[in-house]
Amino acid sequence: MRFSLAILFQILISISFAQGFAELYGVVKDQDGAALIGAHISIADSAQFIAVIAADQDGKYKIKIPLNQNLEVHFSYLGYDTIIKPVFYDKVARFKLNANLEESSFLIGPVEIVNKDRVANSYSFDTEDLEGMVGPMESVERVAIMEAGVVSNNELSSSYSVRGGNFDENLVYLNDFEVYRPQLTRSGVQEGLSILNPDMVANIQFYAGGFAANYGDKMSSVLDVQYRKPTDFGMKISGGLLGAQLMIEGLALDKRLTYLIFLIGFLSASSIIANEAPEVIEYQGSKLIINGQGTRVIFFMNVYEGSLYLETKSSDAQKIVTDNSSMAIRIDVKSEMVTADAMKKALSEGLEKATNNNTAPISKELEQLSSAFNSSVSSGDFYEFIYIPEIGMHVLKNNELVESIPGLDFKKAFFGIFLSDNPIQKNLKKAMLGG
Repeated sequence: MRFSLAILFQILISISFAQGFAELYGVVKDQDGAALIGAHISIADSAQFIAVIAADQDGKYKIKIPLNQNLEVHFSYLGYDTIIKPVFYDKVARFKLNANLEESSFLIGPVEIVNKDRVANSYSFDTEDLEGMVGPMESVERVAIMEAGVVSNNELSSSYSVRGGNFDENLVYLNDFEVYRPQLTRSGVQEGLSILNPDMVANIQFYAGGFAANYGDKMSSVLDVQYRKPTDFGMKISGGLLGAQLMIEGLALDKRLTYLIFLIGFLSASSIIANEAPEVIEYQGSKLIINGQGTRVIFFMNVYEGSLYLETKSSDAQKIVTDNSSMAIRIDVKSEMVTADAMKKALSEGLEKATNNNTAPISKELEQLSSAFNSSVSSGDFYEFIYIPEIGMHVLKNNELVESIPGLDFKKAFFGIFLSDNPIQKNLKKAMLGG
């Protein structure tokens, strides 16, 4: 066995000699003797680099060198001066070559400041920049959203985040006064309604970071808006797919008083149908056909679609509310902003309006209705409120029964949310009646 190993070792040595290589090894360290992990060791001839390796975690390396050639060994590491050592080997053997690299340093030349007023991450805009913005509506916030590091959920929202921050970590100043959360009149609702009026702006300064201490302590950004001072009477009307706005400016009291008046209106989209509801609902032997469908809109945001189903079509709201016959209302959720709590609150307020604030006789049924929304609500969910005489109202979520509420009185109150003289939304009532 020992004889066989000796023969094998001799064969390996013979192969190594036949290839004509020497082995170069060593350690690469800095000036303090610490190993430089990953330092580059490169072998070059007169024309090019012929081999490159990296030092291991102890700074050690091992590389083969061709014989009978004038070569250079380059030791390099980021932030350190490169060392070049010439080598020439004419026999097969192991040669040790260590290197100690020193940190590199260089002298920075003169720096010329060409604009001392320029602040990093600071952007200035004027009214021409606002007029050139492309989108469904004019918005002061859109100039900020166009800058690097600023992100918005969608083009219909005036909210934005900067460099990974939250949407409520942005300071907004209007004529040197801080405005607290001006983008959202109510969280999740009226998201495109901003207090900042683009028609009244003189200039805008946006800081995406590194702003002065006088702006406060929010961590992401500052939007500093200055309104202009009128010098003469003027009026501007603008509009888009989502709404229209009117701005009037001028002077009064012998030019001692200036005024800016701004009116805004959003176009209702209640007649727009995003998805078709089923034409027919068949439930426990009753066949109900769709009577009408409309969209519940809060400003320009589609919240849900409401559909009315009857045994025979009718436009008589009072008769539908009081009639003791099979009928149904279907609600299709269209917004991620709709939550179970929001649905409970909206239906509860609707019942109070429909009963003229007299919900005491149906308080028990009201609790049952509230329990139908104990699970989470997501966009795409749909609820069906199906009334069957002598049984009551069945509440189904995505075709699964979640609650059964007896009583004709409750049915009248519930359908009154949408069809009474004081409905939750008049144009939704009109659409459900087929108008």
